[in-house]
Amino acid sequence: MATPVVSFIYPNTSHRFFVIHNTFTESPDTIPMDLTMFLQYHFDVKRTLSGFIAYYNQIIEKGCSIDGKNFDSYIPDKDKEFLIDLVTATNFITHAENNKDISLRLHDAISRGADELLLRHVLEDISFSNRHHSFYRSMHYTRLWEMQAMQAQETRLAKHEIIGERQMAVGECPLCYEIEEEARLDLLSIWNQGIESFDFYRHFMEKHAMPAAYMPHLYRSHDFYVDYCRSSHQGYLLLSLEGNDFSDELPF
Repeated sequence: MATPVVSFIYPNTSHRFFVIHNTFTESPDTIPMDLTMFLQYHFDVKRTLSGFIAYYNQIIEKGCSIDGKNFDSYIPDKDKEFLIDLVTATNFITHAENNKDISLRLHDAISRGADELLLRHVLEDISFSNRHHSFYRSMHYTRLWEMQAMQAQETRLAKHEIIGERQMAVGECPLCYEIEEEARLDLLSIWNQGIESFDFYRHFMEKHAMPAAYMPHLYRSHDFYVDYCRSSHQGYLLLSLEGNDFSDELPF
């Protein structure tokens, strides 16, 4: 599978969550979802389920769709903690509990060899709580925006031949810092030194027009973000759903 799927059991429960992992940015493509939400997400974004269905038993038994890998060996410990924290922040345990009967029907259907059409019929026959698909996107899309913003900054610096004489300080915004590419720390260096914080992304939104949909879910309870989403009619992005109308246009 080009974008492998991993799965894990949330601690002290029987609820299994599924995550699409993106190997381009080596980050989660989606937030963790129970089986019901995971399948509905695929249908909403018109994403094929053929690979998931083919590797389903392995994803359940090993926790990873990649041959020779399992959840523990493929996902670093800090990323495991991040995924668990996402389930907690989104309160998706409650959704998983509400969807458990549907998820069991879907699990049985896949185990018996059901195709995508049959799975779609199962979901169409049942009413359950579901958000707009943009809410389920995770750090992969944030990383893509950051990469594109960095590329645009590098292009601008090259065009104006802006050259600096000092190294960028740890924690300093690389999109504000005017210095040639070779002399700068890149964003990954900053992330790896543990500087990533809500203020970092608030700065991206306020100064560099990062769409609200790319704010990491763990930071979406901050007053600034809540107020911004309410005033811009994007309440569907909040951890506590406020409206489900999708209005902003995202580049990917």
